[in-house]
Amino acid sequence: MRQNRRVESGFSLSFQLKASTQWQLDGSQVIYDLEAKTYNDLILRRSIRTATPCILILLALPQDSAQWLICEETQLRLQGTCYWEYLSGSLSQNRQSVRIRIPRSQRLTPESLLTLMENVKTGEW
Repeated sequence: MRQNRRVESGFSLSFQLKASTQWQLDGSQVIYDLEAKTYNDLILRRSIRTATPCILILLALPQDSAQWLICEETQLRLQGTCYWEYLSGSLSQNRQSVRIRIPRSQRLTPESLLTLMENVKTGEW
């Protein structure tokens, strides 16, 4: 930011956003069954070194849909937490889904977003 104006950095990070109630916590990990096609698309995308990196963002919503969005006169609040993962590995032969595990430490926050962009900028990704 320069004088309260946004300035393009020239570095890009794409994402695939999924919102779901079908997730679980297992100690230090979030478990989610990702559609196999989406999984394979993200794995292929990562294997192309010249492609813009694409992370998975999972919005882990509460089971009760009445709790997803709180609308009050003084606030609008989205309940849940976003986790991110930069998938790697082999393509899956599964037809339906692939179980992935995302470290709970990979919450999407303003600070983690800056770190993700730094990974793109430095060429780590």
